Amino acid sequence: MADSTDPDITTIRQALADIRREVFAIGAYAVGVVRAMPVAAEVVAHYEGWLTAGNAGNMDYLERYGEVRRDPRLLLDGEGAHTLIVTLFAYQDDVPVAEDVPYIARYALGQDYHDVLRRRLKAVIRQLRPRFGGKWRVCVDSAPLMERYWAARAGLGVIGDNGYLIVPGVGANFFIATIVTTAELPTDAPVEDTPHCLGCGRCIRACPTGALRNDGSVDARRCISYLTIESRDEIPADIPTGNTLYGCDVCRRACPLAQGKVAARHRLHSDGSESSKYTGYSMAYTPDKFAEAVTVLPEFTPDSQLLSMTIPDWQSLDEDGYAVLTAHSAMRRASLDKLRSTLRRFPKG
Repeated sequence: MADSTDPDITTIRQALADIRREVFAIGAYAVGVVRAMPVAAEVVAHYEGWLTAGNAGNMDYLERYGEVRRDPRLLLDGEGAHTLIVTLFAYQDDVPVAEDVPYIARYALGQDYHDVLRRRLKAVIRQLRPRFGGKWRVCVDSAPLMERYWAARAGLGVIGDNGYLIVPGVGANFFIATIVTTAELPTDAPVEDTPHCLGCGRCIRACPTGALRNDGSVDARRCISYLTIESRDEIPADIPTGNTLYGCDVCRRACPLAQGKVAARHRLHSDGSESSKYTGYSMAYTPDKFAEAVTVLPEFTPDSQLLSMTIPDWQSLDEDGYAVLTAHSAMRRASLDKLRSTLRRFPKG
C-alpha cells in the first residue's frame, strides 16, 4: 500500500482539495466526491416498494426513469457518468415571524434554490472542465438521482427517519446539489452502508398527521408539505394543517441530531477520522469535506415581503400579484389556486 508520501497519493489529495476549494468558494458547506455506480439493491427495493404502496401520492414523475435512478451513470449519454460531486448549501432556519403570518417552509423564503445553485455550480464547472475534460451536468432536485443516498455515501450526513439528510450536530437545513461528470476524478472513500439516524422516533411522534413510518419512509398522502405544494387534490378533511400555508418543517426541527450547537461539523471529530455510530452503521467524517462554518448565501436571505404577508394579504392576492411576489421563490411552483385551497382551511376571524 502506498504511504502518504507517494507522489500519486499526493497528486490525488491535491486534486480533491482543488475541487473542494472551487465549490467552497461559491458558498457550499460540504463537498464529497464519489464514484458513480449502481445504487445498493436493498435501497432500490425499499424505494420501489414505497412507490408500489402508493406513498408518492400523485407525484407520478417519481416512477419515471427508474433505470437511471438506479444507476446514475446513465445520467450522461455516451460513455456514461463516472463521478458525482455532492454538495450541501445551507438555508436559514431560525426565522422569527409575527403570529398573524402563516407558516412557509424555511427553504422557500429565499430565492429558488434550483436556479441559484444551478447557476453557481455551472461556474464551478467552467473552472474544472478545462483541467479534467469530459461532459458535465448540474442536478438540483430535478433529475432522477437519489440525492440523499449519494450525500450519505459521500460522508456528508445521515438519513433520518423523516427522510432528511442530517449533518449531525449541525442541522438538516441544507439543499443538496450534485455535479455529474464523465471525468474520472479522484474520489473520497465511500461509506459502504447508507448511514442512518439514531432511530429515536422523535420526528415520527412530532408529525401532526402520522405521515412518517417506522421503516424510515414518508407517506406523502398524509404529509403537509406534499399536500400544500404538490398534490393536485384537495387536502383531506382529517389532515390538520394548522397555520401552515406552504410546506412543513415539523419533523426536521424535531430531530435531536439537527439541534446541535456546533457551528463547524469537523469540530466533532477533530482527528479527522473518528467514526460515529448511528443505528448499526458507522460513518467516517473527515474535516476536509466541511467548511469552517455554516453560512447562508445572500440569495437565500428570507424575503421580508413574504415574512410580512398576513392571511388577509394572501387572500386578497390576484394572479398578477402572486406572480410578482413569488417570481424568485420556490413558492411559484405551487399555483395560487393551490394556496387559496389551503387558505380556506384556516380558522375564520
